[in-house]
Amino acid sequence: MTKSTRGAAPAPRSSAKSPTTPAAVARVQGAVARQNGGGVPKGSYVGRMQNTVAKAGK
Repeated sequence: MTKSTRGAAPAPRSSAKSPTTPAAVARVQGAVARQNGGGVPKGSYVGRMQNTVAKAGK
């Protein structure tokens, strides 16, 4: 019996469908804040997202 090679290779990672915008980051930050009683935990991914968006805008 032979093994099928179909699907053996992992699918290539696709890029994001749309770039992260400041509005998208604000929505995520709002959702995280609602879950955490109004604050965003220090070192959370939201801060990294904000930093990325800020650097991309330069």
